[in-house]
Amino acid sequence: MARLQLECKKNNMSNVYLLTMYQTAKNVQGKQKLYQFLNEVLPENFKPDERHQHLRNRDDFIQDVMEGIDAAPMSIRLTPHILSCIDWQNPLNDPLRRQFIPLKSNLQADHPMLEMDSLHETQDSPVEGLVHRYEDKCLFLGMLKNCYMIGDS
Repeated sequence: MARLQLECKKNNMSNVYLLTMYQTAKNVQGKQKLYQFLNEVLPENFKPDERHQHLRNRDDFIQDVMEGIDAAPMSIRLTPHILSCIDWQNPLNDPLRRQFIPLKSNLQADHPMLEMDSLHETQDSPVEGLVHRYEDKCLFLGMLKNCYMIGDS
């Protein structure tokens, strides 16, 4: 992706690189495209890291990412701009990589006291989508399927 940015600058196309249509057309979407991209940009070997001692080379890192994607309930769609801002020489500690590309080894188990309705709103709901906890107020909830909580359960 940094190559795309450099090519655009070299050809006086910097404004094209920033266009939404360009970013959308050249995005990395899905597990397979991310796999191909990581194979191109990652260095062969990594410096050992205190938290990621098991990740010593590109293949270890990519395997951990693929397992992280399988475990995380999210899809992948990254623009060239985001990908060009990630430090691919040190991806283990890069904050943008940590935000957008999950590692299975970084995932934590759900807390044992996790509840789907931690505020106990269903007790105050006469009908689905309406919370009537206080006498003079009510809360209308927008209903989105499968967006209530993210976690392993």
